[in-house]
Amino acid sequence: MYRYEKQRKKLTRTYQRLPLRSKINLSFVSTCLSIWLLGAFSSAYVFSQYLEQQAEEDLQSIVSLAQGELESRVNSLRQAADLLSKQPALQQALLTNDSQQWQREINALKPVLDVDIIQVFNANKTVLLSVRKSVVADTSLELSAVKETLFSGEFNSSLVDANDAYFSTLVAAKPIKDGKELTGGVMIGKAITREKL
Repeated sequence: MYRYEKQRKKLTRTYQRLPLRSKINLSFVSTCLSIWLLGAFSSAYVFSQYLEQQAEEDLQSIVSLAQGELESRVNSLRQAADLLSKQPALQQALLTNDSQQWQREINALKPVLDVDIIQVFNANKTVLLSVRKSVVADTSLELSAVKETLFSGEFNSSLVDANDAYFSTLVAAKPIKDGKELTGGVMIGKAITREKL
């Protein structure tokens, strides 16, 4: 404390001994320096706010682009499931539990369908046909909730996580009806890497 007081007194004496011109210059320089620092900090604050706003706008555009792509994939899957469920030959194969017929019809439609999973169920919820591409061949997917919704008679789509893989699967399920009676259902899915989500 004493040392600080001594230095303050020394600076005060030194300032008092300065000529008037030096005192005016020192005041002018300190005022200019204060204004410059205030301007620099204000500019930095405004610039950081601008960068933050730009980052937020970029994030929103990326999110809307990803949502649009996801909606497009959902619509594509729903159309493919609808196509499969309305094929007369497939409906007939379902009524007769003819999995070979389903296999032939699915193989004929594979070039049109861009999917990784196709499952066909009969009215007893038994899997008649299960086709998986190598991307999802060894993964376990929890599809029971989608299957239950399917057999309640609803056309739905959902995102299902694969517990042991680096991707999720977008799934669309469509019930197959003979008139008003539920005769089975078709479930198709497309793997989506987590980076795309």
